[in-house]
Amino acid sequence: MEAELDELGRNYCIVDDIRTGNGIAEYLFEFKEQLTHYPSKAKELAAKIDFLTQQTSDLKVIITGQSNGAAFAGEVITRLEENPAVYSIQVGIPFWHRVSKTSQSLVIDNNGIGADALTGRDFFRLLKGNLVKLFVLNHAPSFTPVDWIITRAVLIFGPYNFDFGLQAPGHDYMWEYPGVGPVIKEFLVKNFSIK
Repeated sequence: MEAELDELGRNYCIVDDIRTGNGIAEYLFEFKEQLTHYPSKAKELAAKIDFLTQQTSDLKVIITGQSNGAAFAGEVITRLEENPAVYSIQVGIPFWHRVSKTSQSLVIDNNGIGADALTGRDFFRLLKGNLVKLFVLNHAPSFTPVDWIITRAVLIFGPYNFDFGLQAPGHDYMWEYPGVGPVIKEFLVKNFSIK
């Protein structure tokens, strides 16, 4: 996106919004916010963006996010629907979040290579994509009863780094994919071209 904005003759500044701090209380608050469509965090960020755009003439803001971040971006842009200086690009919103689309939003739910199982509620493909991880957990090597106890204890308490995150076929959105880069470029040209 940076190269595209450069090509369009735009000066830009990238600002990351870190939604979750450290500690169990922060993680639990983020979980609560996700379940309730980010009422506090989206309102807070929307207020900051609204203030910034009202104080700075000719400023345009693009709120971007992928997956859960896209759901958050959607909640923020919904609160800023009346602000003509704010746009959003939301990529791969998981099916358990609502899709918040305004006239100044780009919502991408397919990378152009294969359907996204997470946005399309394809439970069969999600299960199939995660069976290997279930197999590893349920079939840790055990040769004796003592080995069995030790391997189960290590799986629960040990420092293994198996990366047990959810695998979602089609939920990868690379710039080079036909449903991502060209679509975003067209959106940027339409809304940010000054040449």
